[in-house]
Amino acid sequence: MHIAQPTIDIENFYQPKDSTTSKNTKNSSDDFYTSLKPFADKMQIGDFSITKANINQIQHIDKQNTKQQKINETNFNLAGLTIDTDSKTFRAEDIGFDTENLHLPVMNGFYTLELGKIRVSKKSGNIYLSDIHLNPAYPKMEFAHYHPTHKDWFDVTLGEINLSGIDSEAYFSDKILKAKKLTVNDVVLQNFKNQKIEIQHNIMPLIYEGLQKMPLKIDIDSAETNNFTVIYEELAKKGDKLAQILFEGMNGKLSGVTNIVSRPNQYIVLKADGKFMGAGYFTAEWDIPVDSLNDHFRLSAHIHPLDLRELNRIVSPLAPAEVKSGNLNDLKFTTNATSKDAEINMLFLYDDLHINVFKDIKTQQPQKFYTLLANTVIRSNNPNKRGKKPRYADNVTLIRDPYHSTFNYFWQILQPAMIESVGVSQGEQNFLKKTSNFFSKVKNFFTGKKKKDDKKNKDK
Repeated sequence: MHIAQPTIDIENFYQPKDSTTSKNTKNSSDDFYTSLKPFADKMQIGDFSITKANINQIQHIDKQNTKQQKINETNFNLAGLTIDTDSKTFRAEDIGFDTENLHLPVMNGFYTLELGKIRVSKKSGNIYLSDIHLNPAYPKMEFAHYHPTHKDWFDVTLGEINLSGIDSEAYFSDKILKAKKLTVNDVVLQNFKNQKIEIQHNIMPLIYEGLQKMPLKIDIDSAETNNFTVIYEELAKKGDKLAQILFEGMNGKLSGVTNIVSRPNQYIVLKADGKFMGAGYFTAEWDIPVDSLNDHFRLSAHIHPLDLRELNRIVSPLAPAEVKSGNLNDLKFTTNATSKDAEINMLFLYDDLHINVFKDIKTQQPQKFYTLLANTVIRSNNPNKRGKKPRYADNVTLIRDPYHSTFNYFWQILQPAMIESVGVSQGEQNFLKKTSNFFSKVKNFFTGKKKKDDKKNKDK
């Protein structure tokens, strides 16, 4: 059977999921064959195809938000299909599908998943997607205002995704997506947190937890990503400039990409390289746990020479300080971490390190006394002199701030070890924090700030 140039109209009405609805405990493969059982024990289709279909879709997100799109030139073909509901088997000589410019509202309409091209072929065992964009409904400075729970803003683009060597029989029989190789090219992941907006703080899962909890089981021999960029930005409560963490031009290879636990201490291994802050070349290896019950990952990295003033894009918008001068000559670290805490060992070699301390974030007026004090405390070189033994930061610990992303966690992990490397031990860091909190309380007592804040809270 062949159908040419049909027009298909689809109208969908979004309805929020009812959390009180009982979950279906049946296996999804059982549902598929059980639903067909009343009609036939066995079904066969020789050849069926649809070519150049025109699809008109209307998606009602809510009473005020409706999205409409036209999808032209959609093709579908099916050949040699056999379904046996008794033995629960599915066989097909070929299944093919391709279309262009598909837009799908996701996450309650706050994002649209845009797909430029989609090509699926069972015969070649291949799925190809290109020109992918997870497009937010609002600009980054406005997004959290409109979102009901003030979520962070994301924007993700991908040049192409290619999944090859797909075992379709494994999918239909065991509901496992098995494939030989996954390739992802030209990715830009942007994330923005606006601290000026009061939000309900939710614990941010680590980036790999989505794979662990995915309802679809996957088993891919190897994967690689090329030209991957991550841009994390944050606006401080009292700041007006965006802090930025940048990983640029990353290339990575992964082995054993799966969420099927087959042995204890099973890890996906990622080996990557790229540029940190667009300037310092780095290599890294990340052991990612497969089992959600194994709350442990290991990350090691090597960062090559970098002008430390590049870190001002992170430091100055979030703290009243800047790196005046400094050269990173070599940095190596290894961390063993969980979703709650981390332990890190670091060798940080540098020279000519000097900083400026400001009165506040906005004006950035120099505080001469505190600048002098800070540069007296920190060591300007590591090692202190040529031929001397360098300082190591050994077994430095950190408690994670769980309300930030995985990439922010990486930056959290680096900070105490870097500070210890410049001459301020972790014990001294903890003492300074306690001292700072004490003086803040004394200052608030005499200025009446706490009383004013309490009065404001009562008025609310």
